[in-house]
Amino acid sequence: SNETKTHEAQQPVDTAKTKDEPNREPQLDPSARTSGNTGGSNSGDTSFRTGCDLAPGNVVIGSKPAQIPLDASSLSTHENNTCEAKTHEEYLDTVDMCATVEEYQAAGKSVTTSPATPEPETVGGSSKHRRPPEMPAERGTKPIKELATLDDWLSNKYTIISWDKTILERTDVMWVVILYSGIGGFSKGLPKKIDGYHIIPAVAVEGDTEVASTHRLNHPGIPVVNMNMVNHQDTLNAIEQVLPRSLWSGAWWHASTSCKDGSAANIGTTPGQVTQWRAVGEWAIALMRKADAAVWTFENVRRIAPAFQGLPTAAVYPMHKHCKLAQTRFRFIGSSEVLDIPRYEGEDYTCHDALAQRNGWTGKAAKDMVMRNSFGAVRALDRKAFTVTSGPHHIGADNVNSLST
Repeated sequence: SNETKTHEAQQPVDTAKTKDEPNREPQLDPSARTSGNTGGSNSGDTSFRTGCDLAPGNVVIGSKPAQIPLDASSLSTHENNTCEAKTHEEYLDTVDMCATVEEYQAAGKSVTTSPATPEPETVGGSSKHRRPPEMPAERGTKPIKELATLDDWLSNKYTIISWDKTILERTDVMWVVILYSGIGGFSKGLPKKIDGYHIIPAVAVEGDTEVASTHRLNHPGIPVVNMNMVNHQDTLNAIEQVLPRSLWSGAWWHASTSCKDGSAANIGTTPGQVTQWRAVGEWAIALMRKADAAVWTFENVRRIAPAFQGLPTAAVYPMHKHCKLAQTRFRFIGSSEVLDIPRYEGEDYTCHDALAQRNGWTGKAAKDMVMRNSFGAVRALDRKAFTVTSGPHHIGADNVNSLST
């Protein structure tokens, strides 16, 4: 049976407990950097700053939001006197920024030219004004396309920011919503078609502005919402601007929260950071449950597995045994459905196999070449690579002494 195959592929988890709280919404604390995804970056993420510098609900589709100068003195605390807003709406009235999809779309219509400076408009009766987002001409950017059709998506010629009614009404499309999208690794791995259905990412949501911009360049056919997700309703409303709520019941939602604070490779994390990291996972799963999607999946490092036992699928998978992967990599996968993830049946794929052609190593024996990870461990290239971390990873020397330092 499919269920039997699933358990055969899963790696056992020692401790387990069930968390079944579909409607609970943990309060994400920006001071703990849980208000948005860092996209895997180890520095430079300023999404945790509050004060009146960066709104936690900033939404921009397809491009960067306006650049708001940061005040390093206003690191987030609940006692920050620079901003006393009690709600997200009050917060927006205190900042000068582009914060809505409508404002972006209005500004984006003339993206290929130099638009005239629009007249400032008041928001909700407030005397504060919001400005349209800056639209820098980034190298490699494809023309903006609103109301994209299936042919537009298949052509890969445009930066898509919205979908046409004709594609939204198609019955041969499986829509995918990607939360914490990073620079697009999950997006890259998605097949174009399965069993006659077009697999189309409807929207990618990412909290880090630079990371969201990178995703946009890597995958221009996917509308990007640059948003720090701290409130379920605001997040769902932003996604609904791109993918109508009526289509969610037939969609696949996926969340891959940042693993930086939870990874065992990050030896500097504190117990408090680990607790907050798990809370973000709980928050993401609660959000996907509220969306009532056809199926949702959640991915992170294996350390998080004990917190999510009790789901239809909740297991640690050795990914190198399920795909052609030249590194040892274990990931926790949770889902609202029982998943049958096929095992890789091909030949063993080593680090040398993956890199020899592009680096001109075809004439060298893999067993005579070495690699070293950031912890100083060494192995030959006839094996799989170490799991990649943020530290230096040196590959391809004839001996250890020849590896770079």
